Amino acid sequence: MCATGKLGVCAPGQQTCSGVGVWGSCAQTVQPSPEVCTDGLDNDCDGLVDGADSDCWQCVPGRTQTCATGKLGVCAAGQQTCSATGSWGTCVQNVQPSPEICTDGLDNDCDGLADGADSDCWQCTPGRTQACATGRPGVCAQGQQTCSATGAWGACTSTAQPTAEVCGDGLDNDCDGLVDFADSDCGLFAIEAQNSVRLQTGGLVVQGGDIGARGTGSGPFLSGGVAVDALTGTQTQNTRYIIADSVRLGTGATVGNIRTSRFINGTGATYVSLSGLLPLPALPTLCVATPGTANLTVATGGTVTTSSGAFAAVNVGTGGKLRLNGGRYDMSSLTVSAGGRIEVLGPVQIRVSGRISATSGLFIGAASGVALSARNLRIDVAGQNGTTGALTATPPAVSLGTGAIVTALILVPNGTLSIGTGNVTTGAFLGRDVDVGGAGSRIVFQDGFTAAGPCGNGP
Repeated sequence: MCATGKLGVCAPGQQTCSGVGVWGSCAQTVQPSPEVCTDGLDNDCDGLVDGADSDCWQCVPGRTQTCATGKLGVCAAGQQTCSATGSWGTCVQNVQPSPEICTDGLDNDCDGLADGADSDCWQCTPGRTQACATGRPGVCAQGQQTCSATGAWGACTSTAQPTAEVCGDGLDNDCDGLVDFADSDCGLFAIEAQNSVRLQTGGLVVQGGDIGARGTGSGPFLSGGVAVDALTGTQTQNTRYIIADSVRLGTGATVGNIRTSRFINGTGATYVSLSGLLPLPALPTLCVATPGTANLTVATGGTVTTSSGAFAAVNVGTGGKLRLNGGRYDMSSLTVSAGGRIEVLGPVQIRVSGRISATSGLFIGAASGVALSARNLRIDVAGQNGTTGALTATPPAVSLGTGAIVTALILVPNGTLSIGTGNVTTGAFLGRDVDVGGAGSRIVFQDGFTAAGPCGNGP
C-alpha cells in the first residue's frame, strides 16, 4: 500500500518490489470517475467530495428562482435560493395570507376560493330567502330575494303583482300609491264636498258614482250635524259608496255602502254595508278665470253665438240662448234667467271668477245634434257664498235653480253648489258644500273629473 499523492479515491496505490530489491512506482488502485454526489467519496479525484464538488451542484450558490410553494391563492408563488453547496433551498412564499378582499379577483386568504366564491365574502347562505322592500308602492312593496350560489342577495322581486284597484279593501291593489277612494280608479264621485253634502227630502235619486265629504267633527255642516245628510226618501245605487266622517240617513232612505266614523240611521232606512272611514281624494285644482272688461248679454228670447274669449258679466235673459263654440270662456259672473239655455257646440271650459245664478228651467249642455258628454264641458267657479263666504251666507256660489237640465263637470271649491228641486244633472258636482234639492231631482254620474284632466276638457 502506498500513497500516490493524488486526491480522493486516487490517493491509495500499490507498488511492487523489483528483482533488485527496490520498490517500484506507486500505482493508484482506483481510477477517477464521475463524482457520485451521495457516497461520501471524492470520485473524480479533484479534492472535493459530494456537494462540495461543483459537479454535484444543482445551481450556482447565491442565485434565486421562482418556485411553487404547493399552497393556494396568493400563497402559491414563492422563491428559493441556491445554497453554498449548490442545492436549492426551501421554497418560501412571497405573500402571506390576509383577509379575503371580495372584489380583486384574488384568493387573498389562500383557501382556494376567490372573491364571491369564498364564504368570507358571502352576505348570506346560498339558497336562503328573505323578505325585502321593492321600493314600489302598495301591495307591490313587499318582496322576496334569494341568496345566490356566490352568497349575494339577488334582486328583490314583488310577491304580489298589481291588479285592478279594489275599492274599499284598504289596499293599494294597483300599486300606484293611492288607496281605495284616493285612487281615481275608485274616485268616481258624482258628488264630493270639501265640507258637507245635503241630499234633501223628496225622493232624490243618485244614479252611479259615489258621494263623499271631507268635513270632520261637528261642522258646521249643511244639516243634521253630519258631513253627509241623506234625508227622507234619498236613493243611491246599491253598489256605490257614501264616504264621510259622519253620515245620517233619513226616514226610508235607501243607499249602498257606507264608510264612516259616525253613523246615524233613520227609521226604515236601509244600506248594503257599514264599515270604517276611508281616505278621500282632494278636490281637483281650480282652473282660474281671467275675466275681460266687456259684458256679454243675450236678450230675452234672443240667441247669441260666440267664440272663446274673456268677458265681464255674462247675462242670458228669459228664454235666451247662448251658443258657445269650442274653447275657453272666462267671465266674472254668469246669470241665467228663467228658461235660459247655454248650448255648447264643441268641448268647452267655462271659468267664472264670481258666481253663477239661475232661477228655473236652466239648460247647460250640448246643442241639439252635437255629440258631447260631461267631460267636454267643465265649469270652474271661484266665487264664494254672499259677501262673507260663510256656510249660511247668500246667495250661494252657484245656484242652478229648479227644473234644470245640466250635463257638465262643475267645481265650486270656495262655496256652496246648490242644485234645486226637479233638476236632472249629469256629470260630477264638486264643491266646498253641495246642496241637492229632493223632489224630482236626479244626479247621474258621467265621466268624472279624472276624465277631464287638469283644467282640460278631456279627449
